[in-house]
Amino acid sequence: AVPVAGVGSGTSPVFSPDGQWIAYLQDALYKVPVSGGQRVKINTDGNLNRNTVIGLSWGGSGDLVLGMRNGGLQRVSAQGGPPTALTELDDELGEFRHCLPAHLPDGRTILFSAFRRHVHNPNPSAQSIWALRLGSGERIWLLDNASQARYANEHLLFMREGDLMAVPFDVSKLEIAGSPRELKSNVLHALNTENDSWETAVGHYDVAPNGTLIYAAAGSNKQLPRTVAWVDRSGVSTPIEIDPRYYNSARVSPDGSSLLLWEWGKYKDDGAIWTLDLKRGGIRRELGKARYLWFAWGPESNQITGGRYTETGSELIAARAGADSGQPTVLPFSRPFHYVSEWSRDGQLLVCVGGNAIWLCPRGKVCQQIPKREDVVEQY
Repeated sequence: AVPVAGVGSGTSPVFSPDGQWIAYLQDALYKVPVSGGQRVKINTDGNLNRNTVIGLSWGGSGDLVLGMRNGGLQRVSAQGGPPTALTELDDELGEFRHCLPAHLPDGRTILFSAFRRHVHNPNPSAQSIWALRLGSGERIWLLDNASQARYANEHLLFMREGDLMAVPFDVSKLEIAGSPRELKSNVLHALNTENDSWETAVGHYDVAPNGTLIYAAAGSNKQLPRTVAWVDRSGVSTPIEIDPRYYNSARVSPDGSSLLLWEWGKYKDDGAIWTLDLKRGGIRRELGKARYLWFAWGPESNQITGGRYTETGSELIAARAGADSGQPTVLPFSRPFHYVSEWSRDGQLLVCVGGNAIWLCPRGKVCQQIPKREDVVEQY
């Protein structure tokens, strides 16, 4: 492999139809000659960057189609200019994302993936593949429980729960023409991750028009019930007697008497927060069913703090461990959503991460971002 000069840490690279340019994402959408040289900023819209776009496709008409993390497909001229909307989300289907676009050979049709809330929900219709006729705007459903479709040799290739699949496809009629079969198992698939920013359902594969396939072996992050264990300094593991659940993290209380367990949950809004009494062995559910993220002890010794998703967004909450009644306290915070890390020992400062930045949240006040260093690309 030979680095392309002048690019640096770009993402989602795609070739121009003539093979002379590469478009990619950083803080904006750029293109650079394949031979290297001065990069050109295609679009100055701050909403088109590697954090907001999931997938590019460069068509023969000279336009780039972009998949959005939150929203419908966008189209931008490779010569520059403002983006225009190609698709609108279907509220009745609960869609929140159209992404991973790919032009079909006619140049007038786009394959794309649509996601319903929430992609972590293993409902087979949570991810689906559609075709879009660019002339009429007509959407045609093709597959459920599938993402990132590519066309080659009269077949559609697509990802399904960590496996690369293939199905016969009539490209002239835009119809599935047979039954899907597994082409390669355990292909790297960004699905069932524990961080929303990674939850893109990108499959790490591509296929050339002649059918040559390249892929990364790994599979997806299967959501399976887990147990909890102590691990000493020599690496010896001692299981804790506890029922298996979808645990994601464990935190020991400041006094060492309890274990705080965050459970992601197998389905939407099926998460839970538990405390395990390490002396008496009993486990207790602290909060009702919801979708939670990253909990920690504090600010008081018997309190817990973490994130919770709501119908309209997300919030930081604090609750008293062992409380039998009452609602948790909603803490002030600023966008983007913050992932709780730890309270200071005096209980006055909460440190969080979010939006590739570190935040300090004084108790009772809105979080403030710690200034980024100019020599750091990403800060966690």
